[in-house]
Amino acid sequence: SATNATPSSSPTPRPSPLSPLDEGRIASGTFQSQTLGREMPYLVYLPPGYDRSPDQRYPAVYMLHGMGGLNIEWLDYGFARTADRLMRAGEIPPFIIVFPQGDQSYWMDHAGGGPRWGTYTALDVVAAIDARFRTQADRRYRAIGGLSMGADGALQLGLNFPSVFGIVGAHSPYLRREDEAIVFFGKGKDYAERDPWSLARARPEVARTLALWIDVGATDERRDVVALFHRELDQLGITHFWRELIGSHSEEYWGGYSPQFLRYYAAAFCGFDDDYVARRM
Repeated sequence: SATNATPSSSPTPRPSPLSPLDEGRIASGTFQSQTLGREMPYLVYLPPGYDRSPDQRYPAVYMLHGMGGLNIEWLDYGFARTADRLMRAGEIPPFIIVFPQGDQSYWMDHAGGGPRWGTYTALDVVAAIDARFRTQADRRYRAIGGLSMGADGALQLGLNFPSVFGIVGAHSPYLRREDEAIVFFGKGKDYAERDPWSLARARPEVARTLALWIDVGATDERRDVVALFHRELDQLGITHFWRELIGSHSEEYWGGYSPQFLRYYAAAFCGFDDDYVARRM
C-alpha cells in the first residue's frame, strides 16, 4: 500500500480556476517542505468534472520537469491542454496531473548530506497533494513521469520509493554515466543509490513491481545509451513498454508525443485492460 505520510504543510491558498468548470482547470499552491526547510510551489491540473463531483477521487500523475528548472515546462508543451482535450472527448478517463518544482536537483537526495530533493518529491509533495486534493492515495493510482532530468528522476524515485509510486514514465531519460554525473550524485555507492540504471540492476525485484514506460527519440543525443538500458532491462526480466520514436531531445518531441504519454498513464490506471490497451495505446 502507499506511504501516506502525515502532511507537513501549512494551509495552501485556495486554487484559482483559470478556465470554465466544464473543462479542466489549473490550480496553484504552495506548502512548507520540512525536508527542504522552505516553501515550495506546485501547479495541478484538475480534470473536467472535478468541481461537480465532490465524492469522486482521482488517480494522479506527477510530471517532473527537466534541467530548465521550472514546473511550467510541461504546461508550456501543452500537456494539460492535451489531457483536457482527450478527457473531454472520452478518450482517456479523468485524472489529476501535478507539476512540482525541482530546480536543477535531478529530483534526488544529494550525496554528502546535501538537500534531499528525492524525499521532498516522494513524501512531502505527495502528502501535500493528497491532503489538498481528492486523490486515490494508493501506489496503483499514483504515477510519476518526467522528461530528460525528470525522466531520470521518475525512474530513480520509482525504484527508491516503490510504496509511493506504482507507475513510471521516462520520456527521453538522460542517464548520466558515473564519469559524467553531476557532483551531487556522488561516487561509488552514493552514485549507485541515485542512478536509475544501477538501481535497476541492484533491485530488479522492485523494478518488476512497477508499470514502466521508456521512450527516446531516434535522433536524441542519448538514444544509444537509453537503448542499452532498455536491452539490459529485458535481460533482467523487467517488463516495460519501450518506444523509439521519431524526433530528438526537444520541445517538439515532448509536446508532440504527449497524447501517447497520457494514454500510457490512463492504461496503467485501468490496469492495462487488454481491450483498453488494444484500442488506446
